[in-house]
Amino acid sequence: MSFLKNNNSLEIETERPNYEVIKTIGENMEIRKYEPTKWVSTSMEVNADKSDNQTEMFFKLFNYISGENNENEKISMTSPVTVQYNSNNNTIEPLSQVKMTMGFYVPHEKQDKTPDPTNKDTFLRSTPGMTVAVIKFGGFASTQDYLSHRDLLIKTLGKEAKNYDTVNIITARYDPPFKQFNRTNEVWLKKIN
Repeated sequence: MSFLKNNNSLEIETERPNYEVIKTIGENMEIRKYEPTKWVSTSMEVNADKSDNQTEMFFKLFNYISGENNENEKISMTSPVTVQYNSNNNTIEPLSQVKMTMGFYVPHEKQDKTPDPTNKDTFLRSTPGMTVAVIKFGGFASTQDYLSHRDLLIKTLGKEAKNYDTVNIITARYDPPFKQFNRTNEVWLKKIN
């Protein structure tokens, strides 16, 4: 963990998964290649627009890093907090039924020897290396914000969009709720071809 000087205040910079930027598209879009990673996760079948479900999921993961694991160990907070949306009907619209899987990235020093969760609703998930198309935007993001940015990313990708999963998106939030300004949110589309 390191400290950044920002707007005359100190901010804690949280650890993030490693990736390589393959291509930059405009000011706020990239194609990235992520290394294989491990995440502590929890899943729920919900309506995608119910933010209270995300709060419940967040606290299950926060309890894990606060010591609700077989080592009773406190683990550093990382970023981003991701939510993967898996649709049952090949569409992600605000009222559709989806399986949401929220994840906290496991810090690098814990990737090989990660404490097991003790809450039955929390699990460890390994993800293989992946290539994603990313769009970045600010503010306090709503479901509709993520969907409209997904649509903008798809439009910008043009013919290349067919190589990405444009339905089962991943959202990423980088900032704690108390941060008011210069917030960072992203939508990731995973490459399938």
